[in-house]
Amino acid sequence: MKIICIGYGRLGKPVVKLLREKQHEVIVIDKEPAVLEPRQEARQVKVIQGNAIDEEVLRQAGAEGADACFSLTRDENTNLMVAQVARDVFKIPRTIAVVYDPAREDIYRAAGIETLPLTLAGAEYLLARLEEGPAADVTLESAWTRAHGHKAEAELPTAPPRTPGPDQPFYVIVVGGGRVGYFLTRALRENNIETCIIENKKAIFDLVTTQVDCPVLLGDGSSTALLEKAG
Repeated sequence: MKIICIGYGRLGKPVVKLLREKQHEVIVIDKEPAVLEPRQEARQVKVIQGNAIDEEVLRQAGAEGADACFSLTRDENTNLMVAQVARDVFKIPRTIAVVYDPAREDIYRAAGIETLPLTLAGAEYLLARLEEGPAADVTLESAWTRAHGHKAEAELPTAPPRTPGPDQPFYVIVVGGGRVGYFLTRALRENNIETCIIENKKAIFDLVTTQVDCPVLLGDGSSTALLEKAG
């Protein structure tokens, strides 16, 4: 299988190692220059330095023909954003995102993204080891099933997409004009989707207004008055 792994940190490294042992083709994307060290050749993987939220970076990694995408960075929002782009833009069959807040799992599973809540699975794993004793044959897979009530490969629920008609085109308000918000807005605009950004930090506001072709409002995105102003 051709698998794209986002992030080559504490989780990404052992995942890539295991995938290579299983003879999968692996492409690693990481925004840190350290992933371009000479030792890379020994891992027999293609490495791309860049931000995987950017569609062009995923395209460079061969996302159109990938079988799976694992988002394994330390930034939960980045993981979920990349998974959505991989699934919705490039139609990658399996997209799995690591999340650290178990409360967010149901939301993203409903959107069709497989999630891996490490904190919850790890806690259940430790609890099972404690209750069943050190000699017990407890696996992370069994801990996952115990925590979620289903195996990791359980069928995902589907949420019917909203399909805009000619009189009701998409209009998206993006709260936050930082790295994620910028790349998301750029992708939306490239697909001719009307977009507005709300950003509460003046420095980021000043920067993003010169980077994107859409309205940018300065203020708190939790303000109902500002949301009304944004439409």
